[in-house]
Amino acid sequence: MATRYIPELIYSLALSSLSVHLLFQRRESTTVRRQLSARVSLLEELVRRLRAGEDVSPAEIARMRKLGREGPEKVDVQGDGDAVGWREVIFGRAERPGEQAGKDEWERKDLERAHREIVGSQHDGSTSQSRH
Repeated sequence: MATRYIPELIYSLALSSLSVHLLFQRRESTTVRRQLSARVSLLEELVRRLRAGEDVSPAEIARMRKLGREGPEKVDVQGDGDAVGWREVIFGRAERPGEQAGKDEWERKDLERAHREIVGSQHDGSTSQSRH
């Protein structure tokens, strides 16, 4: 009796799978279209500025060309030569030498501040209890 519905189950599963796949493809194509239009607009803006005779630094030209060619995989946000990729955004950046000392200092200051707050609140609580 259960084997009677297997073809319908397979058909519905195939149709559901196709519809999800088509929806994914539609969203992906929309995303790609938007990325390409953003790249084109970046390059068009660079061309407009160069044709207008504006003084554009070679580093900025190289950055704009790179963004226009490769997209946002690795973008130098601050312009200091330290590009941040998606892998670093998601998984974090590997520590550089000397960063651990700075982190340790911040943690020590946080612990001291928390200790002062706890001791201060306990001190205030004990004085208010002794008055009553």
